[in-house]
Formats: sequence, C-alpha cells, structure tokens
Amino acid sequence: MNSKKLMTTASTILSLSLMVLFLQGTQDISQPIFAETNQMMLMTQVQKQNDVAVEFSVPQTIVAGELVPVNARVIDLDRDANLSHTDWAYAIIGPDGQIVHKSTTLHGHFGVMNFKDSFPQGGTYTIRYTVSSSGPFMLGMPVLELGQTRAVVSGDLLKFEQDPKNNFGSRTFEFTVDVLNQGTTITLDGSEPGTSVTVDFSTKPQRIVAGQPT
Repeated sequence: MNSKKLMTTASTILSLSLMVLFLQGTQDISQPIFAETNQMMLMTQVQKQNDVAVEFSVPQTIVAGELVPVNARVIDLDRDANLSHTDWAYAIIGPDGQIVHKSTTLHGHFGVMNFKDSFPQGGTYTIRYTVSSSGPFMLGMPVLELGQTRAVVSGDLLKFEQDPKNNFGSRTFEFTVDVLNQGTTITLDGSEPGTSVTVDFSTKPQRIVAGQPT
C-alpha cells in the first residue's frame, strides 16, 4: 500500500513539474521562428523522412571564425505545421571528420532549434541533428497531454487539444555547409546586368585609424 502511495505521489510531482515547464515554454511562439540574422541572406535546405522533415537555414556565405546563426525547425509534413515538445541533440563535424562542437539534449517547445556558432577553419562541415518526440510516457511515468508532441496546426501550444499527436520516435538528419577561409576573395553578380562585385572576406582591417574601431 505504501509503495502504491509513493508511486502515485512521484507521478503527481512529475506531472506538475512538466506542466510548469511546458506552460513556461509557450512564450517561444511569440518569437520569430528563425533567429535574428541582421539582414543576412539565408540558404535553406530541407530533408524529409516519411512524415517528418527538418528545415535548416544558415547564411549563404560563412567565413571561418565568425559567429553565425544556425537555424532549424522540425515539421509535420502531412499538416505543414511545427512539431511541439521535441528533444534535440546536434553535432558539428569538421572537414577532417572530427567533432568540433556538440550539445547535450535540448528541448524545443515549438519545434524550433536556433543557435549561433562559429567554424574554426575553411572547408565542408556536417551538421547532424537527432530529433526525438515526446510520447505518452517518460522514464516510465505518464506525460501530460499538454507535453506530448503534436502538429501545432492551431498555432498555440495552449490549444493542444486541437492539435493531432505525432509520436514519430527519433530521427537523424545531416546537412553540409561550406566555410570560407579568412582572406578569401569571391566575385558576386552585381545588381545591374553585366556587372560584378569583388568581395574580400577578412576580419583584419587593411589599415588602422586612431580612435576608430577595428
């Protein structure tokens, strides 16, 4: 009898804790889906696995050593809606196959995972995401209906009863990005036909003027 009461108490505490966590997370919805990019031109890639996809965006031009936005969101393809309450882990793998950066498990209330990172040198990098859904149980304990993964067709996490569940399990997605070395020069098409612009990528100033930032 005592063990039954103990299990019931533990389940209640876990449920209340999850409710607080998920209600706090609803503020994510009022924020832009993608992080601020300071007018950067973004390049978007989409990978699909059955009824789930990850949309991935980074700046079109990335220079080694610069902090840049790396944005992703997970989507229910059948309903064209973000998937709520997903757990993410990511790793950035360098040109030599070694892990440059990696995360522990992160929670995306609205199916969005945005961060900023830098790449130490030029070359082709792989960004690997593992995305997992929240089902009816966690660590053997029941998960509140509010906290289970759903396609947010309502646009509001608090209207979860209107949103269909999608307990898709765990999926891994990989994207590649090309990073330029410092000092790389490239030629871009100009705004007028037949014109071009040469851009030199360097964080080192060509000359230093007293009293001005470098």
